[in-house]
Amino acid sequence: MKNNITIVAIFILTIVNAQTYNTTKPLENMGGSEEGVYYKDFNNVLDGFEGTYEYNGPDFYFKIRLEKKEAMQYAFYWTDLLNGTYQYIKNGVEVNYLNDNLNNSYTRIEADWIWTPNEGLPYFCPECLNEKWLRGSISDYANDRLAQLFIAKRIVNGEVGLQLGFYYEVPRKSQNAAHLPEGEFFVKKIN
Repeated sequence: MKNNITIVAIFILTIVNAQTYNTTKPLENMGGSEEGVYYKDFNNVLDGFEGTYEYNGPDFYFKIRLEKKEAMQYAFYWTDLLNGTYQYIKNGVEVNYLNDNLNNSYTRIEADWIWTPNEGLPYFCPECLNEKWLRGSISDYANDRLAQLFIAKRIVNGEVGLQLGFYYEVPRKSQNAAHLPEGEFFVKKIN
């Protein structure tokens, strides 16, 4: 009898703790988020952004690794998104998160807003391919830096890559630009 009660108790706890989504909606044109909804990348837009990219210029070095993750749970909804890590070197100061585990719920880069240039939203890269682009965030919490991140596909001199745009809207304690890039630049795909 004791075993039966234990089995029933475990079963009930499993059901109570298993949070699931009730509805699946397209990630594109997501707008706000609704409770119990899974925002799925039905058209596989995020797949086209996966890979490793780098910029190696005279002013700084930046390397970014992006992977698509499916059904990542937030407080009350689920979403497909692009997770990422990065390495940034400027004036001899290096910030390196390339070895971070991208399977964690906490990552340095997250992007799950898919936009098109003609939606009347800020279009940061007129030269970019007229395709969908992403908006997300990039963080260096150890140095208290956070920025909005815009990502668009682009080809420069025959090199396939991404145009990245970094915009700081949230005041942070540290204004040290050595911890995250600023402005816009092109990163070429290296794999």
